[in-house]
Amino acid sequence: MTDVWTYERFEENVAIGECEVCLDERQLALWRSVNARVGQSPKCGDAIEDAAPGGLLVALAMRGYLSIVQPRPPGNVHASSVLRWGTVAACVGEPLRVSVSCVGKSIARERRWVSLLVRLVNRNDALVLSSELKMVWAA
Repeated sequence: MTDVWTYERFEENVAIGECEVCLDERQLALWRSVNARVGQSPKCGDAIEDAAPGGLLVALAMRGYLSIVQPRPPGNVHASSVLRWGTVAACVGEPLRVSVSCVGKSIARERRWVSLLVRLVNRNDALVLSSELKMVWAA
C-alpha cells in the first residue's frame, strides 16, 4: 500500500506523476445529456461534434489528478482553481496525458496549503488545459 499523501511528502517544483486519459463516445454522450444547453464545442478537424467541451476537459484533468495523487487524507479542501486553456482542442478517442506537479506549499493560519499544477496535453505535447489547484491539505 502506498503512503497517504501528507503535506510533508510534497516538494515544491517537483513532478508527482502522470497518467493517460481518453475521452470516449460514451462519456461525451453522457456529458451532452446532462448539459443539453451547452453551445457547440470547438472544431476538431472537420467535425465540430468530435471536440470535447471545456467542462468535460476539466473533469478529465481532475480524474487524472485523483488517480495520480492517491491515497489522499480525508478532509482536504479544494479552495480554488485557475484554468488556462491551451491552443488545441481535444478530440474524441484521442489519448491525453495528465501530469501533476507541486508548485508551492505553505502554512498560513495553521492550515497546510498545497498548490498543484495539473496539465492536460495531447499526443504532440500541445497544451489543451492547465489548472492550478489550491488545496488546504488535511494531514
